[in-house]
Amino acid sequence: MLYPPSPAPSTTLRIGERLTTVRTGAPADQDSCHSLAVGFMSPGQALRHRPPTPQELENAIAAIEDAVMPLARAIPASTQLATADPMALRLCDLAAPFSIQGGLLEIGAVEALFNDMVDVSQGRPSAGSPFLDTGLCGYLLILREFMHHLAFSTVIVEAESAPAACTGR
Repeated sequence: MLYPPSPAPSTTLRIGERLTTVRTGAPADQDSCHSLAVGFMSPGQALRHRPPTPQELENAIAAIEDAVMPLARAIPASTQLATADPMALRLCDLAAPFSIQGGLLEIGAVEALFNDMVDVSQGRPSAGSPFLDTGLCGYLLILREFMHHLAFSTVIVEAESAPAACTGR
């Protein structure tokens, strides 16, 4: 079940191929919009193997942390994280065994998916694994680091499209 758009205040995350946008509060408030020069294909520059190697994952995590950590002071802890990204819908489907309900990804489910990705990178048989998809690996890494370092315990996966990209920062 997908959730309707979350009520304010919210932090909306849009992870694109090369750019991630983060908007907190009202969409018209440009001061609450941040652009990060990392997207789900950006870690792909480091994720050259299918599945990625453990070292490739470590390098990608370090790059994502560098992009995400400056937001720690800019995003209020009282907001609800939400996204309408198609990759997030895919993660909801993959997280079904770990998740209480569809449309809501808890950090525990995201961590379980991350651990599955790491297991595949360390040699667990990968035939049919979703973690052969470099874009999905990059998306999961960004979402995990964002939730982990900015202390979001859940992300609501919304049915409506995300707001437009930031024009500022």
